[in-house]
Amino acid sequence: MQTEDFSDVRNTVGVTLVVWVCAVAAGMRSDAFVRLPVEVLAALAAFATVFALAAVHWDERLRRWLDTHRVHVARLALIGAAILLPAAGVQFAGAWLAPIGATLWAPIMLFGVPVTTALALAAIGAAWRDTVVRPLASTAPAPRPAAT
Repeated sequence: MQTEDFSDVRNTVGVTLVVWVCAVAAGMRSDAFVRLPVEVLAALAAFATVFALAAVHWDERLRRWLDTHRVHVARLALIGAAILLPAAGVQFAGAWLAPIGATLWAPIMLFGVPVTTALALAAIGAAWRDTVVRPLASTAPAPRPAAT
């Protein structure tokens, strides 16, 4: 059985993440996020999250590539959640998104949240397919040859 080559998916995801990190870092370095209203930053974060979730949900090759690395995907999703949940607790303890541009909240909101939620969706989807979909498919009756 021949294994599928996912090098194009790996390279595309790698280049995309590097460009995304560089764009967020450039915005932080130039203080662009400080000058933006909080609502605009929240909209950017929401768009980035929805885009990442849509990519994982609708791109079948990306989903299959993530399935081949399901243990690493689940581990990275848990690490991301372990970082984001305390950060959210600290932020909610203070003013809601008040110092977002002056601190590290912009990279967390614009990169950490979208990537972590996309990885979590991929991990949950892989677990769902393993525990629900595959057992249902295996219990289906065998196809019967057509009468000729």
